[in-house]
Amino acid sequence: MAINFQYQCGILEAADTTSDTEWCWFKGDTEITKSSGGEPAGTVSAPPGALVAEVKAIIRRDAKQ
Repeated sequence: MAINFQYQCGILEAADTTSDTEWCWFKGDTEITKSSGGEPAGTVSAPPGALVAEVKAIIRRDAKQ
């Protein structure tokens, strides 16, 4: 599992090329959107006021499941 992160202009994008899974989070949101194979795959909760580092940790945990 190798997740690539990119953060620009308040948008965090993450991709795990091994599982073809992607996540997207907008700063201030309490939901991280998830897609698998280019298709919507639900959301993951993020706490209100979460920092980028916290959201990265949530994504890493989600990728392990």
